[in-house]
Amino acid sequence: MDKSENKKIYLKRSETAASIIQKILNARELKVTLVVPKDSVLAENGNNFYLIFREASAMGKQVNIESSDDDVINLALASGFQVINPVFKKVKRAVADIIPVSAPVKPGRRPRVKATFEEKPIPAPAIQEEPKEESEIEPVIHEYEPEPGPASPEEPRRPRGLKKIVLVSSGIVLAGVLAYAALYVLPRADVKLTLVKTAWETPIGITASTKANTETGLTIPGQVFAVNKNNVFSAPASGTKKVAQSATGIITVYNAYSSSKQSIVKGTRFITTGGKVFKTTKAVTIPAAAINEGKIVPSSIDVEVAAEKPGTEYNLAAGQSWRIPGFEGTPKFNGFYGESKEAMAGGFVGDVKVPTEADIAALRERSRQELLAMVKTAGDIAVPEELKTINGATSYAVVKEEVVNDVDENGNFKMVLAAETKIMAFDEKSVRKVVEEKLKTSAPGEGYEMKNYEIRYGEASVNFGTGKAIIPLTIVSEWIKIFDAAGFKAAVAGKSEGEVNNYVVGNPEIRSAVVTLWPFWVRSVPRDADRVILTLE
Repeated sequence: MDKSENKKIYLKRSETAASIIQKILNARELKVTLVVPKDSVLAENGNNFYLIFREASAMGKQVNIESSDDDVINLALASGFQVINPVFKKVKRAVADIIPVSAPVKPGRRPRVKATFEEKPIPAPAIQEEPKEESEIEPVIHEYEPEPGPASPEEPRRPRGLKKIVLVSSGIVLAGVLAYAALYVLPRADVKLTLVKTAWETPIGITASTKANTETGLTIPGQVFAVNKNNVFSAPASGTKKVAQSATGIITVYNAYSSSKQSIVKGTRFITTGGKVFKTTKAVTIPAAAINEGKIVPSSIDVEVAAEKPGTEYNLAAGQSWRIPGFEGTPKFNGFYGESKEAMAGGFVGDVKVPTEADIAALRERSRQELLAMVKTAGDIAVPEELKTINGATSYAVVKEEVVNDVDENGNFKMVLAAETKIMAFDEKSVRKVVEEKLKTSAPGEGYEMKNYEIRYGEASVNFGTGKAIIPLTIVSEWIKIFDAAGFKAAVAGKSEGEVNNYVVGNPEIRSAVVTLWPFWVRSVPRDADRVILTLE
């Protein structure tokens, strides 16, 4: 609730100053407007308004009066209140004319003070017009009808002595009411206690398992996330060996012979016009030629071939013509022919660079370290935000390795590696369920209650083969002795602030206390337990 709000309290005609002071005290708002009806008993004695104004000021509250009763307005002004007349909807200066004693008074009514209002606001500290945008008190018209009663004929005016007796008696009654309120209604004690807390540590081990569907004992569900990363590494080859390599290439073979397919076996020879012989590396079938208007339309197929001998002399330029010597002397010799659209290459005889076992071992070690470092810093695994991971619940492993022995033009050979990263994650809500169940049997002693706890994780150990991770943790909790609030209130009842502090010093369960007695004249804790407001920290 906003304490800056303005609270309106609507009073009854018979309400006394003591009950009104209690209502102001009970209000949480710092600004209060008292709506006083016509013929209120408060107007019978100007001391009533002065007493209310004094006590409200002691509470630190701003109290205004709203009324259409002229006597109430004048008495409130005289006591220092700001007054709002709801009939005129704005505050105006009151100019009072006292009715002569000889003037007739209606039976059953007290002499009234007649008030007229000028049509202009008056400056502070008297009644002043409060702009709506700055004041939280907005005058509202409230019509109060007089209490109905039987009409009676006018009676002669009472003697002055009787009026004095009534006033004195009323003053005595009021003083008694105020004394009662001061001794039994208003006193209150606010006591704030800081209790002694006991720190307690409980180490446990929890198992996260991919096979668990719910929390069971010290086992919680776990989830595994994985990602793979590949990379190619290279290093110089330091070894050499003698090699004799045959040139290789592609021959496009045409069937211009017939509309039938022609099969040729692996090793079928093709010869150039210059006498260089290449052999097919696998069996192939040359597709049938098409017949269009009685004419043959050749078909074709690409065939891989290799020179029958090693050496650079078989590295032939593109555009060579080829025949199948096996068809020589038959119509097929000219009906099946070939051409090489690209050069024949790779023929070589001599020494070449090759990786040694030491070269391969060194590259393997270096590439493994570099790849694992890459995957550890990559952070590629997307774990949902609601899940938690901890140190030790991650593994990195090389799952594939391939050595490419062919050396490039720079004398380097290559190694292809693939690494896999796995991580075990879990929902911390599951951990807290297990922890809170454990805390039910982990109190530091009898008669303690837990105030709070935190979880400190250790380094996990994980076995992805079994799908389990062991998660060590320590539960750090704070406990207090169960406090007897009723017994404390009974023990401090009637004690002074100093005596309460001495009592607290001798109580091992209380670390410190702050005692506030209210109002200012109160010197001891009320004996009524309901008037003692106890706050525990």
